[in-house]
Amino acid sequence: MKFNLYRLIIVLSFLLHGLTLNWAYAGDLPKLPKPYVSRGLRAVVMPIDQAVRTAFNLSTRARRGVVVVSVEPNGLAAREGFVPGDVIDQVHDRKFRSPIEMDEILAYWAKNNRPEAKISYYRAGKRQYKQSKVAWDLFSLAVDLATVGRWTSWTSGYGFSYADYYSYNSNYITQSYSSSWTTISTTIESKSFQEEYADDDMDDDGTPDTQDIDDDNDGIPDGEDTDEGNDGIDDAAEEDQDYDGTPDADDNDDDNDGTTDEQDIDDDGDGIDDADEDSDTADAGDDSGEDGGGEDDGGGSDDSGGGEEPPAEE
Repeated sequence: MKFNLYRLIIVLSFLLHGLTLNWAYAGDLPKLPKPYVSRGLRAVVMPIDQAVRTAFNLSTRARRGVVVVSVEPNGLAAREGFVPGDVIDQVHDRKFRSPIEMDEILAYWAKNNRPEAKISYYRAGKRQYKQSKVAWDLFSLAVDLATVGRWTSWTSGYGFSYADYYSYNSNYITQSYSSSWTTISTTIESKSFQEEYADDDMDDDGTPDTQDIDDDNDGIPDGEDTDEGNDGIDDAAEEDQDYDGTPDADDNDDDNDGTTDEQDIDDDGDGIDDADEDSDTADAGDDSGEDGGGEDDGGGSDDSGGGEEPPAEE
């Protein structure tokens, strides 16, 4: 009798624990950033802010970029070995401020005959690199949005439910995805974007970096090179945002503002809350300007209309 009672107590405690986690997460849904379906990677990602770091218990090294939430089975990210939980913070050696900017960088280089992309990411707090071929035609090839809710997804053990997250944001996923191709194609054709990328020639060899597979001319293809500056020091060990002599990987206060990175809501020290910079979580049906434009997906054009229709997708 005592044994059966003991077993009953254990079962009830597990049930109560599970209900508590699900209830807590349901309340946190509006706090998490909105998802973005990457056309280039074929993955659902969300920008990293303090709410994400807390919800997924991310390493303190995962301060910016995007966390992979799900990957399309047999899609590019899955084929290249990316898994839910990976934190991508650089593509083509460029940091990005929003998920769609990640796609814009990938698309720009792919269109300029350089589909081989060096992608820098963290897995379990450890810096890693992949060289992935992100073809230009991927960006206009439609994702079957009806399957996104069933993609291989994150299971963190912290009460996160991808099914609930997808259901909560399904309308936004449809709306933002339908406009993202227009945003990407317009942005990479803009004069300002092309000026930022087209003239780069790191090793001064006369070949623009958009076409140069070895930017620092050290004989190692960029996709495999962990020392782009060719100074003998691993790039990850050199990152030092506040120039205090301590690499960011070892620095608990990257922007040197007296607040530890784990507690800092303004990691880059620019006076703007990271949640406002990195995501649109404050949007409630309309854009509040957090993404720098008049739209919810951060691309720079009003979601309500006025822009040209995206090209027909195959």
